[in-house]
Amino acid sequence: MKKIHSVNSVTMPYSSQEIWQVIIDINSYSLLWPSSVKIKTIIFTENLLGSKIEIRPFGGLPFYCEFLESVQNSKLVMKYSGIYSGLGVWRMKEINEATEVIYEINLDIKNILIRTLLI
Repeated sequence: MKKIHSVNSVTMPYSSQEIWQVIIDINSYSLLWPSSVKIKTIIFTENLLGSKIEIRPFGGLPFYCEFLESVQNSKLVMKYSGIYSGLGVWRMKEINEATEVIYEINLDIKNILIRTLLI
């Protein structure tokens, strides 16, 4: 099965608490993504766990992210489903007066058309 594995990191001049507030504000995700990507909250819980969003790229098939684990200001785990299956993990670590933010995805591509298009 074809897979997507990616790790991205950036160090930002903000506290982990400030960054955390942006990451957990799922009702504002549509403001963070390009307008061609539609974000819809399907389930929302106050503590975020069990919350689920639909992500639909323009002209593409939707996929879903459900929030599984949360460690305030340091880690957030999301389960992908739909055309992908796997996990996405946000990690934050304060370094001096900044925060290193790391996002890692490890996904299986479930959709046969997308698997075929990726060489």
